[in-house]
Amino acid sequence: MPSMSKVNVSFLPSMTKPSNYNLLILLVISALCAIVPLDLTQLIFAVLGALCYYMVQSLQRSMGLPGQKKLPKSPIEKAEPREVKKRRTNRKPLTEGTHVDAAAQPACVPILAPKFKGESLEDEVQELIAQIMPTASSQRGVDRLAEAIRVMLASSLPEVEVTGFANSDLSRGRANGVAVPDVDIVIQVRPDSVASKLPSKGVAEPRMLQKWALRICADRLVSGGFKFRRSGFRGNEPKMTLLVPSELKIFDTAVPIDISVNAVTPLHSAALISECSNLNPQSKELILLIRRWAKDRGICHAPKGHLSPYVWSLLVVYYLQVAQKEPLLPPVAEFQAIKDLLPAGCGKTAQPWRGKASELT
Repeated sequence: MPSMSKVNVSFLPSMTKPSNYNLLILLVISALCAIVPLDLTQLIFAVLGALCYYMVQSLQRSMGLPGQKKLPKSPIEKAEPREVKKRRTNRKPLTEGTHVDAAAQPACVPILAPKFKGESLEDEVQELIAQIMPTASSQRGVDRLAEAIRVMLASSLPEVEVTGFANSDLSRGRANGVAVPDVDIVIQVRPDSVASKLPSKGVAEPRMLQKWALRICADRLVSGGFKFRRSGFRGNEPKMTLLVPSELKIFDTAVPIDISVNAVTPLHSAALISECSNLNPQSKELILLIRRWAKDRGICHAPKGHLSPYVWSLLVVYYLQVAQKEPLLPPVAEFQAIKDLLPAGCGKTAQPWRGKASELT
């Protein structure tokens, strides 16, 4: 008897495990069938039904039927970039007492307060302007980049022409550099050469040709070592953001760039800043300061509905034209560098500008 009690005590915990629930249910049903007075036919059907239920449950556990499928990943988890997964796996374990903000996401290039050596506000402003002013070395690097892109695209688009514009000193990394790159690369191609590469040989719209040419150029550059970051096809001029890695030996560090096909905005922006510099050098400095301020504050990303850097430049020009009684800049129609870029007939009746370039206050 003592041995039987030990067996029963050891047998009951094993029967109450989750994996033996079906066997326990089968035993309970069998006991009920033995106790309840039933006909022989009813008893046979009851036992067969219990056996069938037990076999179905066993097959579900062994074969993994839809009843035990894992939940699918959400679209956000599927689209999670590899860089984010890498950062998560490389995180160091937190020590006790460490405060963690679940909503905080560290930026790749955080916005830090600039440190100046000057004592007065004017000295600090001049020091900041010297830091953000495009340098000759930056433009030379962009010219080498444009030539390298032209060589890479020559096999696909033989008559391609590439022009690059540097909008700041590329040796200084800044926040929001990938969102709003400081380098614009404009690829000039003939529409008929792009139309011959379309899958359908029908007549295509100019905007469709522009997008198709941009995809061809981006695919060729990515296969040549560039890294894809983002595409923006919703604006008036489609463009893509790529990253020029340092392994290409063009820049010392990775530099984000915007590439576009047959776009005119980068050309207009460069011509506007160049003309403002010729008319009043301080106007160029103010434009660069406002563009830097808008970029650091994250309010010049056009895909998010913000004003683009070119529109911020136009706002500065308008301010210098109307803010004071004596305008510091003439009407845009009288800018020599962009007079040929304006629509036909614009500015033909404008009076010559006789304002003086006084100092900005």
